[in-house]
Amino acid sequence: MRTEGQGGAQHVYAGFDAVLLAQPATPAQALLAVSGLDTPLNAALSRVTTAPCWTLMLAYPQAVRPDLTTLGPQWNAARSTHHRISWLARESSKPGRTTVERWTVQASPAWSAEHLEDDADRVQSKLLKAFSEVTGIRAQPAHADTRRWRYAQTTQPLGQSHLWDASLALGACGDWCLGHRLEDAFVSGLEMALAVAGRAAKGPNGRPPPTRAASPPRPPARCMRARWWRRWPAGWMRGPGKLATAGAAGAGWCASKT
Repeated sequence: MRTEGQGGAQHVYAGFDAVLLAQPATPAQALLAVSGLDTPLNAALSRVTTAPCWTLMLAYPQAVRPDLTTLGPQWNAARSTHHRISWLARESSKPGRTTVERWTVQASPAWSAEHLEDDADRVQSKLLKAFSEVTGIRAQPAHADTRRWRYAQTTQPLGQSHLWDASLALGACGDWCLGHRLEDAFVSGLEMALAVAGRAAKGPNGRPPPTRAASPPRPPARCMRARWWRRWPAGWMRGPGKLATAGAAGAGWCASKT
């Protein structure tokens, strides 16, 4: 595996038992494309589609006053029909949060895709205007931040929990395998881990490696050959050409001497 860091520094790493791609489907597919590996993962990843999302975060400390508990609407979360906004939530209403009025605003997938490469300040200005239109909050926030999530929401999932190419020991997982929620990511990662663990438990031929049969301990030299098992560790005795169990045998030295 070749990596490139800051300043163009490159490093090559080798000796891996397996390589797992836990990243969005699009960059995972791009990585496999430049690798030159012939794997069915390429075709599977090409079926997955995702939508971007611009997100706006706002804070209004000025709302923390005895005569003003909240700004704007009395609801705390809503799906929006505004063409710029699909979802917004009052973060300060969640359990364990401080009383500072805070909002998270998520732009719609269509609007985010249309303005994907726009300047962040321009996007923030447009989303702030849309937020005031939806909530009626026209006060200027004391804090505002904007983030772009290029691969935010899966629109066409893979339809299976993970991808695994046993011939190359190469796998891929993520929420995009099953959907776009946190639990989808968890299930995908868990199933991927189980697949890798299953491979590690198998031998080169795909079967569990053979286990060596346990052997009884050697008897002390001073014990008679025919009677040593009677006082040697429980579970073993020597029969004619084979081993058999002796459940009544106890640990210790044999009483008879040669």
